Amino acid sequence: MKLSKKILYIVIITIIVSVIIIFWFLFSSNKSVDKDVEFIKILDQKIDYLNVNNKDILYQDIETNRLYNYSSNKKESNDISEVLGGVGDVIGLNEELLIVESKNFSFATNVNPIYSSKRPDNSKNYWLYNTKTKKFQLLSDRIYDIYYNKTINKIVYRYLESEDNISISMSNVDGSDWKKLTEIDFYGQVLGYDSNIKKLILLDEDKNNILINQNNKSTILLKNVTKFSISPNLEKIIYYDSQSDNMFYLPNIKEPSKKIKLKFAINFEKVIWDESNNTIYMHYSPDKKKSELFKIDLTKDIESKLKLPEKNVYINDIILQGEKVYVATNNGLYEFSI
Repeated sequence: MKLSKKILYIVIITIIVSVIIIFWFLFSSNKSVDKDVEFIKILDQKIDYLNVNNKDILYQDIETNRLYNYSSNKKESNDISEVLGGVGDVIGLNEELLIVESKNFSFATNVNPIYSSKRPDNSKNYWLYNTKTKKFQLLSDRIYDIYYNKTINKIVYRYLESEDNISISMSNVDGSDWKKLTEIDFYGQVLGYDSNIKKLILLDEDKNNILINQNNKSTILLKNVTKFSISPNLEKIIYYDSQSDNMFYLPNIKEPSKKIKLKFAINFEKVIWDESNNTIYMHYSPDKKKSELFKIDLTKDIESKLKLPEKNVYINDIILQGEKVYVATNNGLYEFSI
């Protein structure tokens, strides 16, 4: 009888300990772990956005409205443009050429006084800009959302041929050698183009669906995706599902059914990929005064919250260049090693 009681006590204690361990694992695995990172401040300028320009960093100063090129090797920054108001995205092609998106008509008239405002509604105006001559060349007033394929040195974009005819087209960076890749019946943003297998990754902006287009046929990969990021090699996707408040990781774009639900979920602003370590960095801004920066190990599903160098830091943009992450904030430009 005494032996039976001892066995019963052991079983009860074992069950209690097991439950405690399970609860600890479930709840602790969803909490972020603060991680110290050595942030180094390299510029005091207030920077709007960042982009990679070969081995350098391309950015625009919020206060001067000029474009700058920061050399990580020389540790120096040089302005490469005149004052440019109303600039959107900037794509660095080489040491001399950039593609500049203008967000408003004032930019277009400043760089080209004879430019006509008669253009399709909601179209973005893209210009080829020579940083040496400071001259602009209008690529087209019918281009939407450019994707630059560095491997083949081509640009791919949605092109409005007429009011009822939209295509995904490709050309040289100066707009020459125009070629239609496929026709679409929706407002599609080009997210990626694999030139080896002639595969397009598109976003249906009306339905928030991500599609794969190959051989002139579009198939839906993911539905109702509001926040997402595709890896540079176009093989992986991470996305946030606002309906379920979950974040998912798709390790192989060819197998959409094998998505992985991550323990950590956040309505992120931007994601950058460290593909060599299967790691991502993302930033999130709960308000316009401060931001948070996270690192997620996709292999182990471990999330860490990085300690920012100052309090109430608002992050405008992040990029990965080589072995360093660059963080543009309202207080300047920082870098840290991965």
